[in-house]
Amino acid sequence: MKILENVSLKPYTNFKIGGNAYYFCEPRNKEEIIESLEFANDNNLPTFILGLGANILVSDEGFPGLVIRQRNEEIFIKDEIIKASSGTTIEDLINKALAENLLGLEDFSGIPSQLGERFILIFIIMIRLSVL
Repeated sequence: MKILENVSLKPYTNFKIGGNAYYFCEPRNKEEIIESLEFANDNNLPTFILGLGANILVSDEGFPGLVIRQRNEEIFIKDEIIKASSGTTIEDLINKALAENLLGLEDFSGIPSQLGERFILIFIIMIRLSVL
């Protein structure tokens, strides 16, 4: 995984405004997420987890640390239990569930976010699927 320097955050937000991240990465699995957090820790950098950029305004001054944009998008279904990685979009999760004839998530359709952005939503989904 590459950790890039001085990356404009404009293309990663719906409003297309804001400055640069000092550092930026797009981890695609758990190991790369850990690697990015270790980089931030080793360099004493603040971190920000960026999702789809739908509900965020970035300052023109940018972010003086590491921005992590999750690209891990795995979805597993077994015995009507759904496990999805934090970079999975709500829409992809709903579509996969519907393809497996699992109902109940479609109420969340249209929410422009990833699972990692919505911890409360994860708990709602888990309750609706009777995982808890």
